[in-house]
Amino acid sequence: MIVIAVDPGKSKIGIAVVNSVGGTITRKVCSRSSFCEDVEHYKTNYPTAHVVCGDGTRSEDIVKELREYGIKDIHLVDESNTTWEARKGYWARHRKPWYLFFMPSSMLKPRRNIDDFAAWVIAHRYIDANRDLHYKD
Repeated sequence: MIVIAVDPGKSKIGIAVVNSVGGTITRKVCSRSSFCEDVEHYKTNYPTAHVVCGDGTRSEDIVKELREYGIKDIHLVDESNTTWEARKGYWARHRKPWYLFFMPSSMLKPRRNIDDFAAWVIAHRYIDANRDLHYKD
């Protein structure tokens, strides 16, 4: 199973493509105006992929735009606390400055936009909730 996850935002959209064992294929942050093309590109490369979207504030608009673009089968995933988990994921992959080593990762603000990591968290939540689908695809 391949999951294309979308973290909805006002101006930036996080996208992550993740396989069924949690391995990241790609992650990116794109503008609101171009995210449909990016999702369509990944959907073309992975035709059996499941498209999932966080159920946050802007999710209705994002799902509507994706459906108008031709992507019909979209699953919503609970988006609560994804920012905190995304921060932990970011700092797990990027070295913290030595003077911040003992500070909890979830409290540190990354040096860049982490919407792609939030999408990665959304993808993992979908995979964890649908483990049985792994064996069908």
